[in-house]
Amino acid sequence: MEVQQARSLADWLQEEEVDGECRPCGIAVILGDYQKVLDEGGHPELSREIAEAISSEDDPILKVAQAMDNAKEKVDDELRGILLELDSLAQENTIMEEGGETNVNIPE
Repeated sequence: MEVQQARSLADWLQEEEVDGECRPCGIAVILGDYQKVLDEGGHPELSREIAEAISSEDDPILKVAQAMDNAKEKVDDELRGILLELDSLAQENTIMEEGGETNVNIPE
């Protein structure tokens, strides 16, 4: 899988959304995989930082995105590449909210 240049999750999250787009949903989609990669890659402390951010009272989804961005700076190149692939997955796939339902549209 070729890794596209993913933007910082925190920056991407704060950009203006297209009508119906749900960027927090994109973060939620990759969250579990991020923590699994960090745990299995020997960085449970970074996974815990992400988990702690979920409980933040001040904009938890932004805090989670910042913790995910921070984790990429603290791991080796191999793990960073995997995390960047997850970032690209969230940013490239359109997640739309339609009629109260969340739909993930993955281009072929």
